This record gives sequence, structure tokens and C-alpha cells, in this order.
Amino acid sequence: MPWAIELERGLTLIKRHTEGVINEIAPGESDTVIVSSLYAIGRIAVTVNAIDATKGASGFVFGPLTFEV
Repeated sequence: MPWAIELERGLTLIKRHTEGVINEIAPGESDTVIVSSLYAIGRIAVTVNAIDATKGASGFVFGPLTFEV
């Protein structure tokens, strides 16, 4: 199952986009993806896509640390 994460706003230090593939997930289950290559500073908007589903969130990032707002 392909996935992609996109950062918007904030000062991005390394990458604004990352993507990958995870194993199939059964209905009602979830999986966690840890991304260590996204570094930014400031308020951000995050968009996550997996197949035909999209979810957005906002937060504050300081380097590799992300705080949900």
C-alpha cells in the first residue's frame, strides 16, 4: 500500500515530501510510519495520502520533534 506525507508552511530544512510502501492493512486496523527525514521549524500543515484516503493535520515542528496543535 503506497503512502505519502507532504509538509506545507514552516521552514523546511531537509525534505517537504516523503513516500513509501507498507504491507496491506486489514479493515479497521492501522499501521505506524516513522519518518526521520522530515525536518522543519515552525507551524506546519501536514497532508497524508494512502491509496484513496487523505488526512490533514496542523502542528508545530522543531527539527525532528512534532507537536500537534
